[in-house]
Amino acid sequence: MKNRLLQSLVYLAAAPFIGFFTLRAIAIGVWGVPIARIQYVALAGVLLLLCAGLVSLFAQRPGRNIALIAITALGAWWIPVTQSIVPGHDLVRGTAFFSFLIVAVYFATVAFTLFYPTRLKWSVAAFALVLGAGALIPSSVAIERSRAGEFEWPAFDSYRWTATNEELDVSEDSIRGFPAAELRMLRNGGLRGRLKFEGSIGRPDAAHRVIVLMQRQVPAPQRLYFPKSGTLVYAFDGSTWRAFPADAPPYPSYAEVEPTGMLWQQSAGGGTTGYHLMSF
Repeated sequence: MKNRLLQSLVYLAAAPFIGFFTLRAIAIGVWGVPIARIQYVALAGVLLLLCAGLVSLFAQRPGRNIALIAITALGAWWIPVTQSIVPGHDLVRGTAFFSFLIVAVYFATVAFTLFYPTRLKWSVAAFALVLGAGALIPSSVAIERSRAGEFEWPAFDSYRWTATNEELDVSEDSIRGFPAAELRMLRNGGLRGRLKFEGSIGRPDAAHRVIVLMQRQVPAPQRLYFPKSGTLVYAFDGSTWRAFPADAPPYPSYAEVEPTGMLWQQSAGGGTTGYHLMSF
């Protein structure tokens, strides 16, 4: 009786918790987010886990068998979702930890089902397989994001560049200020005129920085690749783009400036986010 009660309580506690976030993932389809059919399989798994909790009150083995089917159905969605524990540049701090907590409840339910009240014959291999998949997916995502510069996403500062015959100088500057080393490099590169600060995008404490200087509206979309270290300056004189330093190694990630003055960046979730960079 004690084993049946504990088994029932675990299933009945896990099902609403996992079910809430499964339904939440499906509900965002109201705002146009694509819904994968596999999410409905996971929802069926939630319902089966509830049934397993109720059945376990009266018959432990049938309840456990239903739970095995339930965690298999849930795993079709929640194992791939382990990638959500990997942080991204545009994710709210703490989101990765919260995602980890949700996924941990699923894996704990899997372990309980496989090992309680007695260890199933194939439970060790099955749990190792589930854990392996749960570790491989976020690890591969983390490696991919690291190579793309996801964890060193730069902040952007934009300046209106007015060409004159005078030495390049900053008439209006950002709170962070225009870096002196980059200003000397621009002067040595032959840039002249005045720079007026237009706006900033991104965290002010970002270790990497992109500075965009523009004399006029761009005629066509232009990719601005992110620096692997320090600050990278892009200067547009109305016809030509120049990068300073020209030999700075970039990440494959980039933002794209459009003729409308919008700056579009790739989000960690795969979409794009737009910011107003400069208008003419």
